[in-house]
Formats: sequence, C-alpha cells, structure tokens
Amino acid sequence: MTHDPDPRPSPTAAVIARIASGAGLLGMLLFPLAALGRGFDADAVLLHLSGSLLTLGAAAPERLPETGTVLALGWVALALLAATLFGAVQRTRWFWITGLLAALAAFADVLLLNSALGAEVARVANDAALRPGAKRQLRNFYGGGGMNLGLLLPILGGLISAGAGLSARRAWHDRFNRVRGLLVPATAITLAILVGAIVVLVVQPAVNLSGKPLGLWGGWLAKSDLVYFVYSTLFAPVTRFNSLLDSLKLATPLIFTGLSVAFAFRTGLFNIGAPGQLTIGAIFAMLMGVYGPAGLGWLLLPLSIVAAGLGGALWGAIPGLLKARFGSSEVINTIMLNYIASAIFVTMLGSTKIFGVQLIGAALLALAAIPLVNLLLRRLPNLNPVAKAPLFAVAYLLAARALYSLLTAALPTQVFTNTIRVDGYEAKSQELQETSRLPTMIDLLNVGTADTVKISLGLLFALAAYLLVRTFLKAGNRNLIALAAALVAGAVTWRIGVPVVTPGNTFNASFLIALAGVVLFGTLMWRTSTGYALRAVGLSPKAAEYGGISVAKNTVLAMTVAGMFAGLAGTHYVNGGAMDEYALRGNTPVNVGFDGIAVALMGQNTPAGVVASALLFGTIDTGGVDVDQKLDGVSKDIVTVLKALVVLFIAAGGFLSRRIIDPPPAALTGGNTAPPAAVEVTSAVPAPSQTPTPQVAPGEYRTPETQTPDQKKEDQA
Repeated sequence: MTHDPDPRPSPTAAVIARIASGAGLLGMLLFPLAALGRGFDADAVLLHLSGSLLTLGAAAPERLPETGTVLALGWVALALLAATLFGAVQRTRWFWITGLLAALAAFADVLLLNSALGAEVARVANDAALRPGAKRQLRNFYGGGGMNLGLLLPILGGLISAGAGLSARRAWHDRFNRVRGLLVPATAITLAILVGAIVVLVVQPAVNLSGKPLGLWGGWLAKSDLVYFVYSTLFAPVTRFNSLLDSLKLATPLIFTGLSVAFAFRTGLFNIGAPGQLTIGAIFAMLMGVYGPAGLGWLLLPLSIVAAGLGGALWGAIPGLLKARFGSSEVINTIMLNYIASAIFVTMLGSTKIFGVQLIGAALLALAAIPLVNLLLRRLPNLNPVAKAPLFAVAYLLAARALYSLLTAALPTQVFTNTIRVDGYEAKSQELQETSRLPTMIDLLNVGTADTVKISLGLLFALAAYLLVRTFLKAGNRNLIALAAALVAGAVTWRIGVPVVTPGNTFNASFLIALAGVVLFGTLMWRTSTGYALRAVGLSPKAAEYGGISVAKNTVLAMTVAGMFAGLAGTHYVNGGAMDEYALRGNTPVNVGFDGIAVALMGQNTPAGVVASALLFGTIDTGGVDVDQKLDGVSKDIVTVLKALVVLFIAAGGFLSRRIIDPPPAALTGGNTAPPAAVEVTSAVPAPSQTPTPQVAPGEYRTPETQTPDQKKEDQA
C-alpha cells in the first residue's frame, strides 16, 4: 500500500487565494485605477478602468498622459485575476501562475503609467513658451500622479494568491512556515490600516474643487482616492532621500527604546520606565560632554556614550533590585522612577537657583521611600498586585513627602547657582565640547569634494554581499565568511558615491550605536549562556530556579541591560544634536520611551523586528507632517491613531487562531508526514494468557474497573 498525498493546495490556502484575488478583482472595478495628476490641495484627475475621467480640481490641464495602453494592460490584469479566482475555487494546481502574472501585469501597468507621467514632466520642462511659475505648477501636478487603489490591490492580491498556490509545494511551504511569526504584526498592520481608513472617511470630506456635484459614483471614487492619498503620503518618505533621512532620524531613538522594552519582555518583565531611563542617560551624557576634562580629546566622545549607557543602566537596575529583593512590581516602580527622573530633569534645566543639600537629600530619600513602601505592602495579607498598585502609589507619595519634610526641617537652606542651565528664556544646558559630539551620517558617508556631497554606496554593497553569502553558503562558519565578504565589498566600493543635496540634516551616528545595540541584543540573548538563563527566567521562573538558575540575579541583569539600551537613546539628542543643538534641551521628547512599547510589540520582541517596526513608525511620523499640511480634516494625529490600533490588534493576536500562528508539531497532528508503504497489522486484543495492566498516572484515582487484584488488596488494607 502506497501513500499518494493530495498535490493540490490546501483548503486554507485556497480560501486565502479566493479572498486575495477577489479583493484585487473588486479593487480594479470599484476604485480609481490611477491619478493622472494631482494638485497641491490633493485635487486629482482620476482614471477608472472603464476609461472614464473624474476631475476634482478647479480645472484640468489641456493635455493629459496617454492612457490607452494603461487601460488595455489593466484589463489583462483583471482577466488574470478572474482566472486566479476560478482556479482557487476549484483548488487547481496552476492558479499560482495566473496570480503571479496578474501581479506582474499590474506592476507593468504602474511602470507604464509612471513613464507616461515622466514624459509629460519632461515636455513641460522643455516648453519654452511656459512661464517659470506655470512650469513649476505643471511639474508638481504631473509628478503627483501615479497608481491608485485600482492597481495596488491587484498587485497585492496576485502576490498573495501566488504564495497561497505555491504553499502546496513542500519547499515553499517550509519557507513560508519559517516566517510564520510575521502573521500577527502583518495582520495587525492591515487591520489598523482598514480602521484608519474608516476614520479618514469619517473626518475628512472628499476633495472637490471643481464646484460641480460629484454624485454617488463620483463621491465614492473621490473618497477612495482620499484614503489612498493619505496612506501614500504617510509612506512617501521612503521614496525621497531627504525625507528618508528624516525618517531614519526619528527611528533611531525608537530602536533604542524598542530594544529596551523587548529585552525586558524576553525575560518576563515589563519595562515601562524607558522615558525615565532615557532622561537619566541624556543627563549623564550631557554632564560628561560639558564638564569632562578637555584634555581627554577624542576620548571624551566614547566616555560620554558610556556615561549615557551607565545612567540608563543605573535607573533600570533600581526596579530590578526591588523586584529581586522585595518581589515588587517592576511596572509600578518604573512608573514612579519616571516621575523622579522628570523632576530631576526639570530642576536641572528649569531653574537658575538650586537648593543643593535639600535637592540631593530629597532625591535620595525619594528613592529610599520605594523599598520602604514595598516592605510595608509585603506585610499586607493576600492582596493581589492589582489591589496593591493604588495603595503603593498613595503610600509612596505620602512616605516621600514625609521624608522630604523631615529633611528640609533638619538641614539648612543652601542655595547654589545653577551653572548647567544657560541664561535665557529657553530651558537648555550648556553646549557640549566639540570632541564629545557625534558626526552626522552625511559627514561619515560623504566621499565627495568640498563643493559636492556624494553619499558612498559601500554600505549597501557590503549589506548585499553579506546577505547573498549568508543565504547561499551552507558552510558551518558562513557568518564569518559573510562578514569577511561584506568588509571586502564595502572597502572596494567605498569611493562609489551618489551626489545628493541635504540642507542641514541632523541624522547622526547614534544610528550606528543603535545598530550595534541590535547586534548586542541578538548575540547576548541567543548566543550566550547568559542569554539562555535570561530566556529561561522569562519563560518559567520556577523551572529556571529548579534548574539552578538564579532568578534574582537575572532579574537585576535584565532590567540593567534594558535601562542601558534606553539610556543610550540620550546620545541621539545630546551628542548627536538631533534637536539642532548639541545640548540637553527642556523639550527633549522623552515620551519616545512609551512608543518603544509599541515598537517592541510589533517587532515580536526580536532585534530585527524592532528595527523594522522603528523604521515603519519613523516613516509614518515623517509622512504625517505632510498629511497635516495638505488636508484640513486629517492631521498628523492619524499616526497616533494607527500606532494605538497596531498595539491593540497585536495584543489581540491579530484575531488569528492560535492553531494558525503557533500550530502544533506535525508529529502530533499527523500532518506533512507520509505513512509507510506497508503497514503490518497486529491484533490489539491481548493473548488469553496475558492480563493487561491499565496505565494510571501517579496520584490518579483508580476506579474498581481499572484496578488490578493486587491494587484492590492494597486499597482495602
């Protein structure tokens, strides 16, 4: 007897292909295919698959791009999607081919459309009869055109259908299974985009500067174009160099704080104190950069970076020690430490006079109040952490206030002039010494002359070489070989540059420190025995302690390292001059520490996931500024809505079944395992001379039917 498995795609894959191809099919019929141009106020000339045009501006240009070939290729993509839908319904083996062809046809349509728009831009630039103002307006109009939902959805639907069809092949199934962890964040992002689209439709009226009523169909096309315009603007920074640099600049502190939260999550802890740790790290970096010995020269920069990490580590170690010694909640302790760090920050930059002895003593006693209150609350009988939380907050405030009153009554008032803060209306510190400042990435990568700026492509070639060698090389030491290949490729191609114009961009080298933190996270957590112990404590503290791992020591270590990551984010603002000054400013956005929670959740608490999530958030933060400028009803707060929705849907597991995101092994389910060619059948009935003994777990109650004669005698005795 031989086993002949079903070679067709699974029913689940067929359902996914039906949904994806159906969505692409409806998208081409119900949404605009493209925008043939767009004005500054988001008013566009929309093209539908039927060939009809809808002008939303006050007046359309006399000449529009040719659309005959674009429409013909669109109908080809529509037919291929229909064939894919039919094949998915029938669970045929070939529908992945038509899905892939549909995606390629839609993508070729996009390229063809962009070529036509580019030809119009070139024609306007070469038209000597046009005034400079009219040229600029027409260039911007044609440059704002491009694909719309009617082409985007077929590309996505075709690719998803092709992937669903290929999953029937074992090799592709294994590849998709390795990236199963992306299901939850991908689903959460999709759901957040859908809900955000509803918010946009509700708060922003359709753009219509033509003065003519749109009607039901025209209003639908205008509204759907509005949704596409908002999201395309949010993600547009990845297509423009200067906007991309701004996105990377905003993503850098998110990488630090995301690593901080993710590291604590991996060890079973919730570090909500990243804002306070960032604040203390920035203060330490500033103190070293401003008051460090000038004779140290270039050593002042690494010392300032180390000081930032030590400041954050110190602020993270405090709740770790309290958790290990008193068992107190790290959530409550880190929240309280955020307030203390904020008070220190405001006192240092907000006042020209400091009560020296009282300030230092009050800070120390405020910290001392935390273990005191923890000790008192541990005496309370049988209170769960939820009930202890408000009691802790009230008791802490009362204890800190009482200790502060005792101190101020006992010590004389000593007033010192605050030399940290500069004179003036703006709250900021003295500027850092030249040798403690991080260079900008433009300065590091510039291979041009004094008159031109050329960005080296060496890093891109090095990254490409590393990925290629690591992907195709099967040797055991492929990581070292890939790293060597990357170094060689980067060195050889370093002088190859692309000329750019970057007016005053402050994207700085703290990004490289963040990437070093990513490497440290991955190496420490998954390549060392210390990381094994940390993960064991996070998965099951009792089991880890039973195996000889110190839970207390690893708790302190986890919070210390997490605090270090958050503290290093201070180098971005202080040493890197991300806020246009190499100083600690009162408006430093320390709340990115809370954004790190969303970054860690979306990145599934992995280093690579944190980087990808931070880049995504940095991109939409940059794009949100453009949305705020171009639309009245939608502001940059839509970015906050999207972030909150992403966290909400990730917390809900993307509403996906656990069987999908974390399926049981195939050995338990019998899936993906071929039975033997021949099966020897044996009788399950024991021989008459044999008496089966029921298999009963230790401590399990044995009924008279499951007891042996010896066990019955034992129970009677």
